Amino acid sequence: MSKDKILLISILLIAAFLRFSGLDSHALWIDEETTVMETKGIYNKSNLDFILSDECSYRDVINANINSDSGNGILHVSLLHLVFEIVPVSDFNLRIVSVIFGIFLVYFIFSFAKILFNNTKWALLCAALAALHPALIIYSQEGRPYMMAVLFSFLSTVFYYKIAFKGETTIKNLLAYGVFAAIAFLSHYMMLYIFVVHGVFALFLKLNRKQFLYLIGAGAIVAISFLLWYVSGGDEGFKFMTSVNEAYKIKSDENPQDSFYGHTTALSIVQGWVQIILYITGNLLQNTGIQLRVLFPFLVLPFFVFGFVFFNQKDKRKEILFFLVLFFMGPAFSMALAIKAGHNISFQPNYSLFSVPYFIILLGYFVVSIKDSARKYLYAIPLLLIIALAVYSIFIDYAHPGQQKENGYQILVDDIRKKCEEDKSVEALTFKSDKDAIMFNIYLGNSTCIRHQKIDKHLTERYLIEYSDKTREMILK
Repeated sequence: MSKDKILLISILLIAAFLRFSGLDSHALWIDEETTVMETKGIYNKSNLDFILSDECSYRDVINANINSDSGNGILHVSLLHLVFEIVPVSDFNLRIVSVIFGIFLVYFIFSFAKILFNNTKWALLCAALAALHPALIIYSQEGRPYMMAVLFSFLSTVFYYKIAFKGETTIKNLLAYGVFAAIAFLSHYMMLYIFVVHGVFALFLKLNRKQFLYLIGAGAIVAISFLLWYVSGGDEGFKFMTSVNEAYKIKSDENPQDSFYGHTTALSIVQGWVQIILYITGNLLQNTGIQLRVLFPFLVLPFFVFGFVFFNQKDKRKEILFFLVLFFMGPAFSMALAIKAGHNISFQPNYSLFSVPYFIILLGYFVVSIKDSARKYLYAIPLLLIIALAVYSIFIDYAHPGQQKENGYQILVDDIRKKCEEDKSVEALTFKSDKDAIMFNIYLGNSTCIRHQKIDKHLTERYLIEYSDKTREMILK
């Protein structure tokens, strides 16, 4: 086996280790709980009888996705629905799908960088940067559609590049671009900006007729795929999205200064840009509580890289401009949506995650630009600082607001199963809330050790367990 293959395998193993490490160290946060419920066809209109019936059809999954996520991420939810037909629901099984996508992303960044630089060494460096990027690690450990959309949007860019920049007009590239783009869009609507950049550059690249027709053919695949989803329920999702946005606007008016729900202002736009650029370039010091105005100077590092690459790679300027626009379009698109909506909810780092691979590609161009320079060691300092900040950020404990260390539902399920094995069956289990009943039964699966379940919203405890031997157990939290 060659040295390069050994290095690539080592990088992929490191990527896998960082993504599997602590995969279920935190309980699900609210959006992940939503995903789990969608995979079981459950949403806010579901009742306990439906949950206990375990008769979830794919139409129920679609309805749940529409009513919970406005039809966004339908392919991700559908994939997880199939996964949970094979393996039981658990935090680990929910997130492992994103882990797999995250590891594949590292490999395909290597593969694309090898095409761009015609050099395995620089491609391996890009793979290593992808393996260590803290934002890619975090969202590879989350049971949401982000990593699926990042992977397939990046793959669509790879095949767009082959058609538009390299002139490789083959049926394989046409189909790959169209299919990967369709998968990406139906994984997350927010990555639409990637295709906007593709379309704009197609108008300015002076493509020949065949290249243009192939891009149109790929676009037709995306359009047909979306149309099929739209008539199958996607239209209802967009209606629901409108009502959700109106609800967010009311909440924004009630909390105009809130960093998440608040009104979009000039200050929030500046703060949003700083927050997002730092985040997608691998600097997560903001998660330690350091204020953005203190971290603002760190923006010098990525902007030095961008400027150096753009002005020193004159023969590759079109390609570099393409990747720069793909990078900056993420926060720009989020900002535009925030301004239109009047609140900051869309102006968050996770919605620009699809830009991260292009930052890594630009770092690769930077290394290529300085490698023969007499001042290469001086110019390498910004790159080394970016890498150091990224590596340090890996070890920052990240959790969403309200996210707990332990999954209380899984603990309760395990405890009840253990007692059932000890012949202490549960006569009745009472829940205080619908959500607790839903999540508990999702983790419980097909178990017959509980004879009766009910919901009593006047219950003073969170759970009341009544055993067959007449003993009772009250659980407050």
